[in-house]
Amino acid sequence: MSEIEFLPLSEVNPEDLMVLLNEDSLRTHLIDHPYFDSTSIQAWMEDKIKTNAIQGCRIRIVLLDGELAGWCGIQPDNNGFELAIVISQKFWGIRNTNF
Repeated sequence: MSEIEFLPLSEVNPEDLMVLLNEDSLRTHLIDHPYFDSTSIQAWMEDKIKTNAIQGCRIRIVLLDGELAGWCGIQPDNNGFELAIVISQKFWGIRNTNF
């Protein structure tokens, strides 16, 4: 059984998150944007931390057995709010029977 944890974005190393978000297999499922670098990942994280402070929003990193698996959140979009789940393909299909 795998342990899933949801932690604040401030708990992740930006460079680790950058590597994950730059995975080609993950990027094929996202809006097209340039690959992250050290500067752009910091700006992205700062923006998501600001989003987390908005009432009704929550942004978290996802750890699976202590390993960074991705991020998820409730965030604003053009129609109100959206649920974002961005998980590295390496972790697809992993189950936690506690849910």
